[in-house]
Amino acid sequence: METNVLEHTPEVALSDDDPYYRKNPSLDDQVHCLITVVAADKVALMKDETVKTLKDIRLAARDLGIPQICILTRIDVACPLVAEDLKAVYTSKYIKEQMMGLNAKIGIPMNCIVPVKNYHEEIDLNNDVDMLLLRALTHIVNFADDHVRNLHCKNENI
Repeated sequence: METNVLEHTPEVALSDDDPYYRKNPSLDDQVHCLITVVAADKVALMKDETVKTLKDIRLAARDLGIPQICILTRIDVACPLVAEDLKAVYTSKYIKEQMMGLNAKIGIPMNCIVPVKNYHEEIDLNNDVDMLLLRALTHIVNFADDHVRNLHCKNENI
């Protein structure tokens, strides 16, 4: 009978002698990309404790060589210009300021912060919304794929 990994208490760090700890995890058991989701209209309101936690997680992932992406959501709520025309997302000074704020607070590189609009009121699909979401997903898949390829190459060279 297989044990449930979710039974581990997440508030406590996993130690080497924990029954859930895997000394030699397979590629299927490893993290391939860290995704952080932050609302664009809440970046300036983030508590110091939250910023510290996100930064600590990001640094731990970096030290493990895990790529990181930040999804900046609710860009239409944060910026009236973007709410009016979603195509203005990459020319919006406000959205760029929020991205720069995340970069400064947490240390996520600008090219790893991907703005998206949430579907929250719409009942029909929108190509502009889908394009941003697809761009974010493509970014995630490419980062994770590169990471897996690098891990695979390292494992073959051992």
